[in-house]
Amino acid sequence: MPPRRAVMLPRQQLRTMAFSVDDQEAALAEWQSRARTDKLVFKDITLKIAHQRKSAEEVSRGGRWLAEHAALEREVVSCAFDFEKAWASCSSLLPEAAVRERAGMEERCESIHRSLKKTIGGLQKECRDLHKKEANVMPDGVNTLREKISTMREEISESIKVIEHEVESLLNEMEESENILPIETVQTLVRSSLELLDSVCESMVCKPNPRLVKTFRDAIEVGGEEAVSRLMSTERTGATVDLSSSDIRKISLVLKTYTSLSTLGSEKPDLPGDVYNRVHQSLPDMSRDKVRLAVNEVLRQKREKALARTVTLQFKKKSLELLKSFEKAAAADEEIGRLVADMEEEAKLREEQQRKKHRELDELRAVREAKELARRDEEEARRKEEEERTQRVMRAREIEFQERLKQLHLYQEQQKELQEKEIELRRALAEEEAIQKAIRGERNAKRVVERQKEYEEKCRLRKKRQQDLEEIKAARAKTLEAFFNGVRQQLGVEADPERVLQGTVSSKQNEAYVPFAEAARYTVHGYTADEVAKDPRFRLQLALLEAGLHKTAYGREVISRGYRVSAAQRPSDDNPLSNNF
Repeated sequence: MPPRRAVMLPRQQLRTMAFSVDDQEAALAEWQSRARTDKLVFKDITLKIAHQRKSAEEVSRGGRWLAEHAALEREVVSCAFDFEKAWASCSSLLPEAAVRERAGMEERCESIHRSLKKTIGGLQKECRDLHKKEANVMPDGVNTLREKISTMREEISESIKVIEHEVESLLNEMEESENILPIETVQTLVRSSLELLDSVCESMVCKPNPRLVKTFRDAIEVGGEEAVSRLMSTERTGATVDLSSSDIRKISLVLKTYTSLSTLGSEKPDLPGDVYNRVHQSLPDMSRDKVRLAVNEVLRQKREKALARTVTLQFKKKSLELLKSFEKAAAADEEIGRLVADMEEEAKLREEQQRKKHRELDELRAVREAKELARRDEEEARRKEEEERTQRVMRAREIEFQERLKQLHLYQEQQKELQEKEIELRRALAEEEAIQKAIRGERNAKRVVERQKEYEEKCRLRKKRQQDLEEIKAARAKTLEAFFNGVRQQLGVEADPERVLQGTVSSKQNEAYVPFAEAARYTVHGYTADEVAKDPRFRLQLALLEAGLHKTAYGREVISRGYRVSAAQRPSDDNPLSNNF
């Protein structure tokens, strides 16, 4: 621990402390009085804070009570609205006794409400009068008012007891109706659905198909079995806490005020501690643990009831849908039956019409066959005549083709022989070159002489082969010339080598330079529409086109009359190039 430092005070303060004891005592007394005053102020502030906290807690409790009261009022209004709606929908189905009983209960409640309102209004008026003349209040008037208030309290308590007894009896009846097992409810719905299905079948004019009825009965029974299996799978063991019906109602009423909780429907709800505190206040005889178990048990019962209600409603909806579907299917089946009957009747009428039509067609067929037979005989005669003419032409063409084919074979043989001679000549030249190389490479004179002799022999043979080749070429040229002369005579074409070397009309033209401005005038280099229309050839072509004769032999002959047509373009059976071989 570090040493304590010395306290340094100013010289003037030391002088005051040392030489003015009276002043110090006066200052101490003043500070003590201020401390007592501050202590009282602090105490007052502490009391005010505690009072404010208490009032804040009271206000929060009051606000919570008001919120719960508003929630209960909303629930009362909602339940009343639902009840009125349900009563309006089912009042026509209930007996008159139940309707009269409910009307009497409403009148009784209204009379009780009016009497209480009148009594409480009179008491409030007397209290206001006493409050106004507070200075001149008589004890007898106050005692009389107290007696009236006590009497009214007793009457209200008796009325409340009677109403509670009636409510208890009604709730017991509701619990007895709710205690009916959901499985029995589902089975009852199954039986009622089957009875309704039977009644629908009986009400129909035409009996429906038994297989259709069996299918829908099986569907309803299967739906009921599925609903029962779902309900049996959700069943649990008995309650872990023994609760009376009044305790269950109180706990349910407390839970209904917590409409904002989202975990009430879960398997393990996480409830705030305020819920358990309020339930404990409503049921002070229970311990905290038992209250928690009771709340969980009530939540579990609510979940089971909601699930059973959901399963029951789903089965009811499914059974209604099946009944509607059965009605539609029965109507469709009946319609299909009528359609089948109509189709069978139409088929009979159609068969009768077909038989009648067949008889008429047989008569027409006999007449047509006779005409067709005569036409076929004429066509057969014309066809035979045409075939004979075609065969004569084809035989002539075949003879001409065979002659030309022989000339072609002869030309091909000559060409082949020429190619063989050329190959032998090239081979001889190659051998001669090889011999020359051998001669140039040999130094032995004797062998050179022998090789020279051999070379001379090769040269002689080469010259002989070359002479034979020239003879073959001359014979080939002669054959080709004879072939082309024959073709030229048949085609009527004259050889004109000078015409080939002359210039054409296009090449002989000399085009002058035309500037752009003049070329841009869109001058027409050719015939105008008027000039073409004045041409008799165009008018002749147009007349033939309108008459549909421009593609006939007559049209071609008329158009080409007066103009020279070459022999190769003339249609003739003697022209060898007019047909494809």
